[in-house]
Amino acid sequence: VQQQSTTDGNGDQNKYPLPVKWLRPTKDQFEFYAIPGDFSLNRSTSFQSGRVYGMDVTSGAAVLALLFDTYDCNTSVKPADGNESTRDDEVHQLRVLDLCCAPGLKLCMLADLAPPSSTAVGVDISQN
Repeated sequence: VQQQSTTDGNGDQNKYPLPVKWLRPTKDQFEFYAIPGDFSLNRSTSFQSGRVYGMDVTSGAAVLALLFDTYDCNTSVKPADGNESTRDDEVHQLRVLDLCCAPGLKLCMLADLAPPSSTAVGVDISQN
């Protein structure tokens, strides 16, 4: 990814893409970066090839939250009741229903990242 520099409202120079610090990469390297609003992402080859998604970071965080159990790097979980359980290595199928899914970026990201044989269905009523 080619870096680009801009100056923010405080006169500080920022180099883009900037990593989103509060959303750290997982073991599977789902990484989130900020780019300037005037950057033409749809013209980049990474976007056109499907290697990157252009979405609000909170939407990406929602997808990761839904996939957390699938891609969590912890092997054991200790619930509040104190009974420890260990997650097996078998990846389970997911069934996802996304209501009000327009424009569909979260649904596409979920479909791309879900385990094999999972189902992702989106429903939206829109004139556009």
